[in-house]
Amino acid sequence: MTPRRTVLAALAAAPVLLAGCAGPRALSPPDVALADVRFLRAGLFQQEVDLLLSVGNPNPEPMPLTGLRVALTVNGQPLARGYADRTATLPRLSTVTIPVRARIDSVDLVRQILTLGNRSGVDYVLSGEAFGPSTGRGGLPFRSTGSLDVLSGETGPALTPL
Repeated sequence: MTPRRTVLAALAAAPVLLAGCAGPRALSPPDVALADVRFLRAGLFQQEVDLLLSVGNPNPEPMPLTGLRVALTVNGQPLARGYADRTATLPRLSTVTIPVRARIDSVDLVRQILTLGNRSGVDYVLSGEAFGPSTGRGGLPFRSTGSLDVLSGETGPALTPL
């Protein structure tokens, strides 16, 4: 083989060899939905709740998590913020329930109660980030929306891709 053919053969083989060296593919963000809200403690200035989140792993491989950061907006107004410093591995293509401790300021809660009298339902947005060993400092963002018709009790959560 001439030197020129050797160089051409090496250049032709390079993409195949480099593809084998590529790292693991990036994980898709988890599917996160609000499953329930449990009131834990009521105070004069702040309420403490557990937001029970249904966290789904849409990936064909397990998803390790080291924490969650969550914000809950109700009827267009911020209501709760919470964090979970919890290590878990979501099995591939499955869903688990994870509690996230959150705080609600009394002023925000009173505002929601007062505006509820003018509405027949409650619209909410749950957003945040899921952290894991491979997400770096930024985490994997998620966002879901839903509504609750207060008069009929019907719910209509919907996952919104980012």
